[in-house]
Amino acid sequence: MATVRKYQNNFTTGVISPGVYARVDLSKYSSGCKRIVNGIVHAHGGISNRPGTYLVDTLPGPGILFPFTYSVTQTYVLVFYDPDPADTAAHYAKMRIYKDGGVVVSEGAPVAITTPYLPAELPKLKFAQSADTMFLAHPAHPPMKLVRSSHTSWTFSGIDFYPSIAAPTNLVATASGFEDPSDTYAETTCSYKVAAVNERGVESVPSAAATANTLSTWPAKAQVVLTWSAVTGADHYEVYKNERGYYAWLGSAETTTFTDNCIEGDSGTGPKENRNPFPSPGSYPGAVGIYQQRLVFGRSDLEPHTVWMSETGAFDSMAVSNPLRDDSAITATVDSRQMNEIRHFLPLRDMLMFTSGAEFRLSAGRNSDAVTPTTVTFNLQSYWGCSHVPPIVSGNSVVFAENSGKVIRDLRYQLTDDGYTGDEVSILAENLIDSPVADWAYQQSPWSTVWVCLESGKLLTFTYMREQEIWAWSEHESSGGKFRSVSVIREGEQDNAYFLVERFGRFFVEYQKRREYGDRIEDAFFVDCGLAYQDAEHPVSHVTGLDHLAGKAVVALADGSVVRGLTVAADGSLDLPNAAGTIAVGLGYRTLVETLDPEVKTQEGPTVGLKKNIPTVTLQLRETRGLKVGPEEGQLTEVKFPPPKEWGKAPDLFSGVVNVAVPGNHREEATIVFEQSDPLPMTVLALATTVSVG
Repeated sequence: MATVRKYQNNFTTGVISPGVYARVDLSKYSSGCKRIVNGIVHAHGGISNRPGTYLVDTLPGPGILFPFTYSVTQTYVLVFYDPDPADTAAHYAKMRIYKDGGVVVSEGAPVAITTPYLPAELPKLKFAQSADTMFLAHPAHPPMKLVRSSHTSWTFSGIDFYPSIAAPTNLVATASGFEDPSDTYAETTCSYKVAAVNERGVESVPSAAATANTLSTWPAKAQVVLTWSAVTGADHYEVYKNERGYYAWLGSAETTTFTDNCIEGDSGTGPKENRNPFPSPGSYPGAVGIYQQRLVFGRSDLEPHTVWMSETGAFDSMAVSNPLRDDSAITATVDSRQMNEIRHFLPLRDMLMFTSGAEFRLSAGRNSDAVTPTTVTFNLQSYWGCSHVPPIVSGNSVVFAENSGKVIRDLRYQLTDDGYTGDEVSILAENLIDSPVADWAYQQSPWSTVWVCLESGKLLTFTYMREQEIWAWSEHESSGGKFRSVSVIREGEQDNAYFLVERFGRFFVEYQKRREYGDRIEDAFFVDCGLAYQDAEHPVSHVTGLDHLAGKAVVALADGSVVRGLTVAADGSLDLPNAAGTIAVGLGYRTLVETLDPEVKTQEGPTVGLKKNIPTVTLQLRETRGLKVGPEEGQLTEVKFPPPKEWGKAPDLFSGVVNVAVPGNHREEATIVFEQSDPLPMTVLALATTVSVG
C-alpha cells in the first residue's frame, strides 16, 4: 500500500466539467473542484461562502435591473418591471429606483414611473449613459432618453435630433454702394444665412436665408450689412454666403451684426442641414453607445448593419453639412459577407461593435486619431457573434456571451496582432451553463467576479482576472429561488450587487450584504431574503416584519448564536428562545465544495481504478466557524473550534490550521467534501490530505 500526501493550495480553476475529469495533465486541474455550491472563488486562491441577501422590495411582476451612475455619491439601480402580469392587454412597464440598499420613496410610497416600453420588450432594451441622462434604444420605439433631476424625479422623453441651440431669426441683408452709372457690371443677388454657436461649440442649424441685390463685380465701397435677433445661449455666430450656387463660410460675429465687404467665402465649410435618421417604424435603432463625444446608434429593422453617429459634442444632433465637416454626423454601413445584426457598442481602446455573427473594431483608421465622416472604418476581429446580453468590461478585457448565450468568451487587445483576440473562458465548466445567459453584471470590488443569471433561473459566479490567468466558475442555490436579473453599482468604496429573485410566486429585489463584520461574528449576515435587527440596548425575542416569509422555515443568527428550526408565523412574526440585540433572520442555505480526485503518482504507475482511503484532512482556514468535512455528503465530521473566551459570549472567528479525522471509506476517488450549513462565515485557503492507495 502506498501513502501519498496531497496538497491543494488554491481553488482558482473553480468547477471543472465531468468531461475534464481525466485531464490530470492540465495545469488547471490541480486547482479545480468537482462542485462549488454557494461559494465564491477568490483571485488569491481561497473559497468563501457567499454573503446573504437583504430584502429591499417586493414587485408584482418580473423585470430587469439597470445601473445608473450620476456621481461618486449618487448611484442608483433602476428596475423596469411588469406592474400587472395578470393583465393580458398591452400595458407599459413601470420603473422603481433603489439606492444604498433601499427603495427610493416619495410621500411614503415607492417612486413608480411609467416607462414607454411593454414588459415583453425589456430583454432587448439597450442603454448608454452620460452624466444625468440615459439614452435608450429598442427597435420597436424611437430613441428615448431618461433624465434624472433628483432622487425622486425622473423623466422619459423622445430625442428631437435638433441642435440644442436655436437658429437665429429676423435675418436682414442691407446692400449699399452698388450703384453702377455706366452699367458695366451685371446685376446679381447674394443669399446669406447665420447660425448660432453656444459656449460648448454646438452650432445651430442656419437661419432662413436673406437676399441682397449686388453686382457681378463689387465696387470698391460696396458692402452688405447683416443684422439678426439675438439667440439665447449664443456665444457667437457663424455667417455663410451663397453667390455661386452653394453656401460658403464668411466669418464669425460676436454681436448680431456682420458686414460683408466682398469677403471670399471658404467653400470647404458650409452650414448644417438638420435631419432625423429615425423617422418611422422600421428605422428605429436597436443598439446605442457613446464614443469620442458622439452618440452612436446601430441596427434598425430596415438596416440591421448600419451605424449612425451624432455630431461631435452634440448627442441630440444628427446634422450634416455640405461639404462634410470633421464634426458632422456620420452614417456608415458595415461591409460584411453576412447581414449581421448590430447588438452592442462598447468603448475600449477603440469602439468595439458586437453583432449577431461577428465582432468589429470601429475606429478612425491608421491616419487619424478621431472618427470623422471620411475616416470611419470597420475592421473585422472575429466571427463568434454575440447574444443580446450586453458585454462587460474587466480592466482592459471584454467578456461576452456568444450568440447561443451558452458559451462565454473574452476579448482583449494584442499589440503583436494589432487587433482583439481572446479565449473561451467557459470551456472547463460548460456543464454549469445549462441554459442561455439572461443577465449578468461585473463586481470589480471586492472579488473581481461576474454574477450570471441564466434563463433557467440558476445563478453562477465567474471569478475573472485575466492578468493572473484566473477564470473560476461556481454555482449558487437559494431555497428554490430563481435569479432573473442582476445589477452591480458602486456605493461608497465597494461594488454592491442587487438581484431580482423569483420566490414563492413573487418577485423580490434583494441586496447582497457586504462581507464586513470585523471580529464581531454577531454582525455576520448569511441568510437569503432576510432582514436584520440591531439594538444592543433593547434586545428582543419577538421579531416582526417577516410577512414576505410567512409560513416558511428560516434560520437566525442571534448575538452570534445559530438558531435553527424556526418557522415564520402567518402574521410575519417569529419567537426566538432568547432575547438578542443583533439578529439576522432569513432563508438558510448551505455552501458545499467537493474537490477533484487528485493525481496520485506511485512507483507502480497510474492509480486509476484502485481503491483509495483518506484518514485525515488538514484545512487552512480564515475567519471561519461551523465547518464540516468528510469523504462524501453523508459522512461529514464537524470541525472542532476553540470554545468562546468568555461564557455567554459569541465565539471568535478562527483563522489557522485544523486537522480532522474523517471516516474511513475505501473508494476509487479520493475526493473531499467540506460544507458550511450555518449562517456563519467560512473561508478555506488550502486543503491537505493523506491518501492511501491499494
